[in-house]
Amino acid sequence: MLPKRYYTDQEDIDVWTKNDAHPPEYKTAAIDYTVNNSAPYFYQKLRNIDAIDKVLTPAIQVIQQGKTPAAEVLKPLAAKLNGGLLQGTYPTDGN
Repeated sequence: MLPKRYYTDQEDIDVWTKNDAHPPEYKTAAIDYTVNNSAPYFYQKLRNIDAIDKVLTPAIQVIQQGKTPAAEVLKPLAAKLNGGLLQGTYPTDGN
């Protein structure tokens, strides 16, 4: 998600919407809708998400393959996450 000002400040909105690719209705359809009806995805909130993803995705893939019981995959994963990878969330506007 873009910084909030790109959804609220007209000058910043114009930076990415005033071009041939966006019709005049774009602000209503995309920006107003996003501001009034969306919530940040958890990936946008988590600090250190790149490092978390590097251990989480392979673990999920192993579970999906069905050859290793989930508990055997999740126990060491939890140790890695709780051993310093989880660093909290970024502040938000209450979302």
